[in-house]
Amino acid sequence: MAMNMDKASLLMYETLVKALQDGEVTLDINYDYLNNVRSPVYNPWESVLPLVIILTVSLVLMLIFGIIAGMIAMVIGLLLYRFFLKPVLQRKLLERLNYFLCAGYHNWSVMWDLGGFSLVRENTFKTRCEAPKGNWKEFVALNLTESPSAERAINE
Repeated sequence: MAMNMDKASLLMYETLVKALQDGEVTLDINYDYLNNVRSPVYNPWESVLPLVIILTVSLVLMLIFGIIAGMIAMVIGLLLYRFFLKPVLQRKLLERLNYFLCAGYHNWSVMWDLGGFSLVRENTFKTRCEAPKGNWKEFVALNLTESPSAERAINE
């Protein structure tokens, strides 16, 4: 489902980019959906390296101090990963997605067709548009045409 790049679509895209940069619209991501090899914003090292480090440290401790020490290290490592590192990785993925979406209309089109994120107006979950099911142009027309970002995009 390729998007047409006419002047109106490009203007709406520019309005949306300004709104994203100004914080009028935020992104809500599905981390598990976007964190895979099909996604252009996927970084395999962020998925693999932390777990390899946890397993390696656990194995070394198991060989040095015994199986109990290795298992304890693994459990502690996985808990640290789940509650401390994974939220950091989610923020990094969100930052990469935001940068990728704002880099050009083609990138926007590719990611919108892929899905895995939603546009959210003013940090509320009341007004949202989910990719690729929703109509992002309608979202921009209904929610951003009166915003300061839209006025700047039109005046430039």
